Amino acid sequence: MMKILLDRFIKNSQIEISEGFEWIDNKPIIMQDIGNAVKNGTIGTAEPFGDRWKNWPKEVKDEQYHISRVIYFINHPEEIKDIEIDNRYWQDRYTSYIYPTSEIIDGWHRFAAAVYIGLKEIDVIYGGRIDVLDYLMGKTDIEPTEII
Repeated sequence: MMKILLDRFIKNSQIEISEGFEWIDNKPIIMQDIGNAVKNGTIGTAEPFGDRWKNWPKEVKDEQYHISRVIYFINHPEEIKDIEIDNRYWQDRYTSYIYPTSEIIDGWHRFAAAVYIGLKEIDVIYGGRIDVLDYLMGKTDIEPTEII
């Protein structure tokens, strides 16, 4: 596990926080929705959502579930860890490219909670390019731009 700077990850991944988080097609959940739920005393749920690899979600969950999942992590910031990140890539049968941008593989609810809380750093599991990792960790201020 390693720590990366949240603001650098957001910039590098090109995530538009203002557009919200979309677990359900065409129904983004924005920070104001989460804030309103916190103010209204919505209880967080510890029920995991699943991931894209081993534990594919068995059913579609509604907006309330996703908001309550984020609230769970807001209330348990010690569990905002192990967010899986990798680099975007493109591949066909002849070539492959690894982009200098990163993306979340698993951990969107934890990520949303980290943004809501205003964490400066997040603990991640990273499987991508070392030059991008160095930038995300703050070891260098030069953001990689080359596609390899």
